[in-house]
Amino acid sequence: MDRGARRVLVTLAAVCLSQWLIGCGGGSGDGAAPPAVVACPATALPSGAASTTLAIAAWPDRDYDLMLPASYRCGQPIAVAIVFHGGGGNKANIRQTACPGGDLASAGCIDRTALAAGMAVVFPNGTKVPGSDALTPAAATTATTA
Repeated sequence: MDRGARRVLVTLAAVCLSQWLIGCGGGSGDGAAPPAVVACPATALPSGAASTTLAIAAWPDRDYDLMLPASYRCGQPIAVAIVFHGGGGNKANIRQTACPGGDLASAGCIDRTALAAGMAVVFPNGTKVPGSDALTPAAATTATTA
């Protein structure tokens, strides 16, 4: 699969994910307030904070971590921050890279900042391409010091 096709699939997955998070709500688009009571489908995530790993059907190596803020309410639109890694990366190393000094406990991590702002956060994995695990923090350090 070429880069253009991958880019289209990733964009499509992001759009589908955002629509899935919006769930059954979202309003009519005419500026009217959404209904006060929304019945959410059984497949929707329940309201409240969540951190889970989900898979994409037919793409077993393209799972993603989804984090929802405590303010998340099923059926209500929510902003989504999708944190993409570069080539050779994965969801674990971009999560660490997106934290000051690589400290996952830091309040300045992008996921903590986005959750505090009421946004959902997605860390997707890419495909397994030959050599895709070549760029780990240890390998990058060794490459720059050699």
